[in-house]
Amino acid sequence: MKQQILAFYRTKSSWYAAQYHCAALDRRARLATVAPSAGDFTEELVAKAVSGSRGAWIGLSRLEPDDAFGWVDGTRPVVRRWSRDCGDGDCVHIWGPEGHWTTDGTVRHGWNDAPCHTDNHILCQIELNTLCST
Repeated sequence: MKQQILAFYRTKSSWYAAQYHCAALDRRARLATVAPSAGDFTEELVAKAVSGSRGAWIGLSRLEPDDAFGWVDGTRPVVRRWSRDCGDGDCVHIWGPEGHWTTDGTVRHGWNDAPCHTDNHILCQIELNTLCST
């Protein structure tokens, strides 16, 4: 079974610098991808870690202008968790709790596309070796 570590960094940077930051941590690291089974967990992690900000970059972006979004590992998102207030950028972040309040006073933790040069926190993912049970 593959295991992974999610690492949240309060450092703010552009999406491209965030990608570089993750790769500099470890050769197995990259901006986080959100698997369908881990979506709620990942979004809650960011929501708890971020306060008073726009959220954290994840590894989802447009591969080409006017193209569909794709993960940094080359796959397309199976589940889409877009916020109601989608932006018009080419890089994607997860909203923090201060970033997206709904009109009824609840918080939504969806994805939002933003310009890649915008500064956001960073969510890295490190893939660990396969673990075997004994």
